[in-house]
Amino acid sequence: MDNPQTVSDLLESFQQFLVVIIHNILYCRGVYPAESFERVRIYDAVVYECRHYGVRDWIEQLAGSCMKQIGEGNVKKISIVILRDRDRAPLERFVLDLRAFPQMDPLDQGERVIDMGSISWSSIEQEYRSCVRTLFSTGEDLGKACNETVTFTVLLEAREEVGFDSQMTTKEDSPWISADYSKHGPLRPLVAKPIRFANNGPTSFNFYMEESKTKQKMPITTESGQTT
Repeated sequence: MDNPQTVSDLLESFQQFLVVIIHNILYCRGVYPAESFERVRIYDAVVYECRHYGVRDWIEQLAGSCMKQIGEGNVKKISIVILRDRDRAPLERFVLDLRAFPQMDPLDQGERVIDMGSISWSSIEQEYRSCVRTLFSTGEDLGKACNETVTFTVLLEAREEVGFDSQMTTKEDSPWISADYSKHGPLRPLVAKPIRFANNGPTSFNFYMEESKTKQKMPITTESGQTT
């Protein structure tokens, strides 16, 4: 496979990764029952994908909507926030920090040739594979909240110098609404755990998670079934 040549090539590969990582966060944090997922192969690794067509379509559309903002250079972070269902209290926040991503006119992305140095498609896929694998080992260490149903939301944080177009949250067909940042933003006090720094040249990113004080106070079930 040829190495990536343009910013557009890199953003397309990141969109696919975003779909994969959301599916696997939902699986490893128990948002949906384990039996509602199937094993698939990507990045030369076994990962999980929700069987429900509605969920799959929603995640695909979400990733496309995220990439529109990322491609315009507007996004600082994407967060997948795990919420306690009964009161929407944030328990965990899985963060993709995209501040290293390029800011450029979307019309130039397919034309701009990039110098990737030693970065190849093989090394990019290796980084994506490592992100998924480390996500699972981190999830095993965290454990899950006992006797609690969880749900999730996705939060985009704008670069301070850019911001989002006001129509993004006011248009009737927009999937986005303005978020209460004090509720869904960085969880304080918190435990922060690094997952992976993905060295993908111009589209390098930092992947980490935050655990809220609410979660730390709750009884936790480990992967072996023990309660702590």
